[in-house]
Formats: sequence, C-alpha cells, structure tokens
Amino acid sequence: MDANELAILSVDDLGLDPLTAFARLRTFTPGRAAFLLESLSFDGEPGRYSVVGYRVRSCEALLPGVDAVAAQAESYEAKPGPESFAAALALGAVGFFSSSIASVWNRVRLFEDEGSSAMFATGATVALFDHHAGSVTVAGPAKGRVAERCVWEMKNGPDPRPLATVEADAAPPHVHADVPDEKFQARAARAKPFLSELETLTLARTFTTPTGQADAFDAYRALRASRPANANEPGFYIDFGESPVQARLQLFGVGTSCLHQRAHAAPGPALHEALRAALPSRAAVGAPAGDALRLVRQLEDASRQTWGGAVGVVAPGGASSFLLGDEIVAVQHGAFWCTAGAGVTETSEPLRVGEQTRGAVAARLHAIAVAHATALL
Repeated sequence: MDANELAILSVDDLGLDPLTAFARLRTFTPGRAAFLLESLSFDGEPGRYSVVGYRVRSCEALLPGVDAVAAQAESYEAKPGPESFAAALALGAVGFFSSSIASVWNRVRLFEDEGSSAMFATGATVALFDHHAGSVTVAGPAKGRVAERCVWEMKNGPDPRPLATVEADAAPPHVHADVPDEKFQARAARAKPFLSELETLTLARTFTTPTGQADAFDAYRALRASRPANANEPGFYIDFGESPVQARLQLFGVGTSCLHQRAHAAPGPALHEALRAALPSRAAVGAPAGDALRLVRQLEDASRQTWGGAVGVVAPGGASSFLLGDEIVAVQHGAFWCTAGAGVTETSEPLRVGEQTRGAVAARLHAIAVAHATALL
C-alpha cells in the first residue's frame, strides 16, 4: 500500500485521550495486532505525539543473528515520506529490536535460546494525537472506509473497566526467578576479578509469573498510572496478535530512555547509525559497552530477549523514535516476563545485587497484581 491508497481524516472534537481511544478500538478486533505509543516526541518537543494503531495487516519477525536495524532502515529510510505524518505512520512499522542486535554488531556469540532479532507490526490504521495542537488525525485504507470506521469505533466503543485497588507492596502470588539469589550472587562474585578493566557491569535476571485471567493491557494501565503525573515519560503497549505460526507476544513498558528520534520531514541521524551508537547501552550491560557485553556472555547462560533492546517506530522517509527496553514486560507462553539488571562494581556486595533486581521489578510486578485483581471484579 502507498500513500495514494490511504484516506486521511482530521478530527477536532473527539474528546478522548489516547489510552481510552485504544481501549475502545481493541474491543472491535480481539486477538488482532494493535499498538499504543503514548507521548512520543518526533520533533524535539517532549510529549507532543501519541499514536494508536489497530487493524494491523501483518507482523514480521526476523531471525536471530540478522542485523535487523539495517534491514528496517533500508526498507523505510530510502522510501519517500508522505506529507502527512499520520500517513507515514500508517505505512510504517512499530515493534522492537532484541538485545541480540548488540551482540551481532560486536561479534559476540548468541545464546542458544535467542528469539527473533526483531518483530514489527505493519500496515495499521492509525490515529495520531497531537497534544500540542489538540487534534487527532486518522489514516487508514481508503477502500472500505476504514478511517471513518475507526473514528466511529473510537466514539462508540466501551470504556476500559476501572482498575482494582491493591496494597502498595502487592505482588503476584507466584513469582519465579530464572536465576536463584545464591546463583546470581555467585555470578557477581565471579565478575569481580574482571571489573578492574571495566567501569561497571550490569548483570540481569528474569522474573516470571503466570498470566492467569489477567489482561496485559490492564497491567500496562496500572504501570502507567503508578508513575508521577508530571514525569512526562513515554509508554508503549504492543500486541502482535494471534498467529498460527507463533505464540502471541505482547510488550508493554513505561519510562524508558530515549535512544533515537528523527522528526518527520526533517534531517537527522539515520536509524542504523543512531542505534549502533546507542546499543548496547551502559544501563543494560555496563561500560565500556563492548567489553561489558562480552563478559555478560561469559557469565550468563540465557538470552535477555527484548530487555536491553529497543522499542519504537520507523516510517517512510526516516521518521523514527526508539526507546531503550529497560523497563519492559513481555507476555507470552502464559506468563509475564520481567527482566531487570543490577550494576556491579569492584566494591559491590554480592548480597545486595539480588536485592537490586527485585527492587527494579517491583513496580512491574505490582502492576501485574493489579491486573489480576481487576480480572476478578
């Protein structure tokens, strides 16, 4: 599909915030890929744009070991960008680059359990919320009057149910750490002889808990609601939908660090160049990043998957924005997956390292507990 096959509608009186609009739209296409990107900046002004996407036409997963950033950049940056930013997003791709991207660039051997190097949803009908202008622009296929249907469904769909209230320190009842405390502390101790050559090292482990009847979107809403109202932190929820060839994957997070931004119809660094400079990040592996990454590969025995990668959007003409996946939750195979890192230095106490990771996932686990309680209302 190209820009000539899209219909563009401007809506000035929608009266909805992006989260409510998305909650309404997803009820019309259950099980189908959809996404919500809240308060992302594409023009240097924080918090200007939020993007709602649904009725996604396809999702693409790239194999491990592939330089997926180069592949996506080649696919989208060379294409001319349409005049409408909403149209560019409707023709673009929303998804993630996994943490294995940095290993590919640094020629570090991949783990045996590496998943896709990237996954992107393409061909969505989108509603672009411009918070500065107070307007909404909808872009979707002209055939079938999909854009008009999107506006109607945003206005007439059901509102999200209220979230349950749980104790401030509540967590799901069954949380499993893939690396027990003792083993994690032993890794920190093993790393110490090498730390004289590094400024810092980040070790990571993953906590899982069953999804049960909880809705991942409720967990995202709870995580988002837990952040300070004035924090101006971006958030994302991406559902890659049900597929006969791959288990359903949902990702969400709030407050991740910006790795790259390039405005629509404006000059800026190329996606591949910018992300190669940003990944692996100091927060995810330590510093110097390349040396820390190699040590991580020696000490850990499983892939970090999406954690430490990048989440965002790329559109024709090079408009793009990506965030570090350091506060991310993956939902797949009947479980919530929360990975967290702990910084290790020569003076670190191994006993404190495990506590750091548990503290780092506390907000995410609390949000999951809220989702479980909400499912029982």
